[in-house]
Amino acid sequence: MPLSRGLVEVVARKPRLVFFGTPDFAVPALQALIRSNEFDIVACVTQPDKPAGRGKQLTPPPIKIAAETAGIPVLQPSRVRPLELTDGRLSSTSAQPSELAEFLNRHAPIDCGIVIAYGKILPETLIQFFPAGMINIHASLLPRWRGAAPIHHALLEGDRETGVCLMQLVPELDAGPVFVVEQTAITSEDTFGSLHDRLAALGADLLARHLSAILEGRVSAVVQSASGVTYAAKWEKTDVQINWAEPASRIDGRVRASSPHPGCVTTLDGETIKVYKVRVVVDPSLPPAPPGTVVESNRGEVIVATGSGDYISLEELQFAGRRRLPIAEILKSRRFEVGTVFTALPSL
Repeated sequence: MPLSRGLVEVVARKPRLVFFGTPDFAVPALQALIRSNEFDIVACVTQPDKPAGRGKQLTPPPIKIAAETAGIPVLQPSRVRPLELTDGRLSSTSAQPSELAEFLNRHAPIDCGIVIAYGKILPETLIQFFPAGMINIHASLLPRWRGAAPIHHALLEGDRETGVCLMQLVPELDAGPVFVVEQTAITSEDTFGSLHDRLAALGADLLARHLSAILEGRVSAVVQSASGVTYAAKWEKTDVQINWAEPASRIDGRVRASSPHPGCVTTLDGETIKVYKVRVVVDPSLPPAPPGTVVESNRGEVIVATGSGDYISLEELQFAGRRRLPIAEILKSRRFEVGTVFTALPSL
């Protein structure tokens, strides 16, 4: 949906928004919009409370907590039902009414929807309901890493840079035209945690600085290139399993993409070990060995062979029932004999 008409008709009042988001990544953007005091946030739409922790207690999403703290109404539809749009009003295509459609109709006109990591596919009719469509923050340099886990895959593949895009939402996954982009370098020390937080802050700042101009038609969107498209599938349990036959650089990227949560996993003598930090070692003096083999173990270091002929130094591990510790602390009470072999989980 083009934004050429802008929202010039609403200059006498604050643009009215509905915010769609769920996890921690979306919270800084919501808070930035609240702080700006330039927008009327009619409601936040987020996913239902879910069981979490050892007690499996129902836990609200971070966006719900942030919205309720700010006094913003919260909607938590179990699913965004198929919707029809007729004469500017939404209705459910099933026999069961849609609470979301009823709320939006009751509070119309609402100028724009803001979508940040909501976690569900939104129907085209919902996008069309808003006069200015829906605007999305995506954590990659589009068209690279469309999809659910762009931060994980940028780290896994050893990308040197990433960023956030402020884009127009369209039915095709992360394929909408892009309004503005903010880039950031990926350092060798970055983990999912550090990069997630940096990109969340960049996205929040980008949205707060440019949303008014976008809604007023002063910033135009640029169609994404058809070349260079890659997809970042959801980060699954199999993605955190270390395969020592992979190159050392890829193992390093996998570990950083899985830290601080849930951590990568490997096994040694049948015991599952979580791996939170490693370092690539390129040292021709080290002996060649099958992937996963410990080639050196001393008071401060355990070095393991990989499939690339290079090596991985284990730097932070966690054994079952124990705390996450630096390898130097672990080596005070545990030995890793040269020649012992780390292996992948049986599912690999």
